[in-house]
Amino acid sequence: FFLNSKRYLMLCSTMPKSFFQYVLIPADSSLAVESKTGDRSGGLANDELVKSAKDYFFELSGGAAKASAWQQATPEQRHAIAQQWRKHQNDQNINMTDDQILNYIQASQTNPSCEIMALTVPTKGNDYQAVSMYTSDHSSENEIKNERACQLLLDCGHRLPETASRKEAGVYGGVFV
Repeated sequence: FFLNSKRYLMLCSTMPKSFFQYVLIPADSSLAVESKTGDRSGGLANDELVKSAKDYFFELSGGAAKASAWQQATPEQRHAIAQQWRKHQNDQNINMTDDQILNYIQASQTNPSCEIMALTVPTKGNDYQAVSMYTSDHSSENEIKNERACQLLLDCGHRLPETASRKEAGVYGGVFV
């Protein structure tokens, strides 16, 4: 598998400690895995990989267009969205105002975000190295199953994630590792 290749391992072992190596695995298996280098200086508070992943997924999901649409929505459109959300929740009497519902929806749909799955945890046995997979938490129905990411999850002893919007469990769209 690509993460076990001699080239990848050599690249990681020769890299200065102030940097780290990560990859973008496109869902389309005909596209090459992209190797990237990140700077550790931001620490966990300003993690370069998290920022890159969030920006990548935000752009793919049309997040900027969604944010603009929210700002231009009429009061009638905003009320209709809140009513639709209440109906989807199967509770027309939810104790939230339209503005509270809309703020909740807007925050979840128009801000860069990603889901992080731990593939390995740092232990003494692996020199306290961790490997995580970063996926979009707003993947669209148009995104294809990422077979390479699915195989990596399985190889690490995990089950494939299930979602209500998909018939088949798996990872959809590009991922960062």
